Amino acid sequence: MPAQELQLLDLPDELLVEVLSHLDTIERHAALPLVCSRLHSLLYSPRLLRHVAIVHQPTSPQPLRSLLNWLAACCAGRMKNLDLHLGMDYLEEAEALTCSELAGQLLPVLAACGAAGGLESLTVNADSEIRLSALVIGGWAAAMRGLKHLDLSWSGELRITTPLRSLESLQSLRLRGAPLRLPTDAALPPSLGALSIGANLGQGEGPLPLPLQIASLPQLRVLELQQWYQPNGPEDSQGWRPLEALAGTLQQLCLHGVARLPPNLGQPTALTRLAIRNHFSRAEDASSADAANQGILEAALPRLCQLACLVVPVAGSGLRQLPPGDWLASLRVLVLPARAAAASLPVLAAATGVQRFGLYYGDEPVNVADFPRLLRWAAGSPALLTLMLQLRQFGCGIVDALLELQRSKPQLAVKVTPRNISLDYCY
Repeated sequence: MPAQELQLLDLPDELLVEVLSHLDTIERHAALPLVCSRLHSLLYSPRLLRHVAIVHQPTSPQPLRSLLNWLAACCAGRMKNLDLHLGMDYLEEAEALTCSELAGQLLPVLAACGAAGGLESLTVNADSEIRLSALVIGGWAAAMRGLKHLDLSWSGELRITTPLRSLESLQSLRLRGAPLRLPTDAALPPSLGALSIGANLGQGEGPLPLPLQIASLPQLRVLELQQWYQPNGPEDSQGWRPLEALAGTLQQLCLHGVARLPPNLGQPTALTRLAIRNHFSRAEDASSADAANQGILEAALPRLCQLACLVVPVAGSGLRQLPPGDWLASLRVLVLPARAAAASLPVLAAATGVQRFGLYYGDEPVNVADFPRLLRWAAGSPALLTLMLQLRQFGCGIVDALLELQRSKPQLAVKVTPRNISLDYCY
């Protein structure tokens, strides 16, 4: 007799649960009850409720309320990881205003989910074109003593009202608010190894000083600041003082939309990665930032002798050319504005370890004299594996030059992106 063909429902519960764990949370709960009672009963297996990831774009307030009620009733106390992404751009205006009170509905759910102490990772991302009511990080967060990762991104005010020192296991913290309120008495846990903060300031607000709490984080290795200073804000050197306390520990510093670079950028000498990303909608803002940042990178880089990754944007950094020095020997990833790269060719001979090299052109046309010189350097760079180019124009002369480069160095991967795509994945 031929062997009987194995069906999905012939599997034991343990294997079925493993299969179902690869489905999206909402997909599981929408579809499986329609299949059979056995699969429906497995939906609430501890294994499937341990990691809950939901991307929800409600078209009316009621589905959102139902989702939050389900989380509080069925998942509270069982989850280790909760990843909740809410997009409310599909709501009508009146319904969106109703959902703007989301914070009041969400806080009891988060408190219930964390009450049992088993939650280790919490991500809440609420994206809306209208301004949401303020989300207060208070006692509900301080009670999550087992939390290791906390990520809150809120399209409204995000305000810390309770010290978070009790979160002794917290390793990474990411906060995005419009704006973010981080008062000086809101202590952060000293266990933090990674901190990312973003304050989407409104018209007339800012600039904000670096939070003083950063100076009290002895294990901080990664610091990311996003839109922390307004492009037209006055330079405030004192606002960067906490950075000096991290001189021997900070390894990665990422500045996104920070128009005024820290004057003490060379203080954290243990840096292995420095990434600066600025995108200016107005040319005058870029020119103002360039003028304010003139000479800061040139003075700081020779002090960063462990730097393996350097990413500099096409505008606003003030960088004219790389300074010479022993610091170049440690570089493995280098992304520069094309004009600064061309001016730096005499010193790039010392950057023999660069494996990935990126050129930003932005709105600038390709310089027909500098482009072949940069490609010749790439051809002769002994360790180079990847060349990334962000171009506005892509003419026949550029194609011919790149084809010649690949013929002379076939092991080199050459990747070209249009102007509106970042080179972020280069590093």
